Amino acid sequence: MGLLELRDYLKGRGEVSTRQLAEHFAVEASAIEQMAQEWLRRGKLTMTPGSCSSGGSCGGCCASPLGNLYRWLD
Repeated sequence: MGLLELRDYLKGRGEVSTRQLAEHFAVEASAIEQMAQEWLRRGKLTMTPGSCSSGGSCGGCCASPLGNLYRWLD
């Protein structure tokens, strides 16, 4: 997966979580976050701090937090 694949996936999908991206591309969440940082730096992506998949902020109660939410800017 590269920057262009990440861009293509994000376009038109609304908000997508770090976890969803990691699962789709079969990579670690840290790899997604690293690539997203480049698009954030270029002003092409927005990031909203994520919450737990059960809602609210993560307090360690769920096994799979969603991570940050990313949205592509046209």
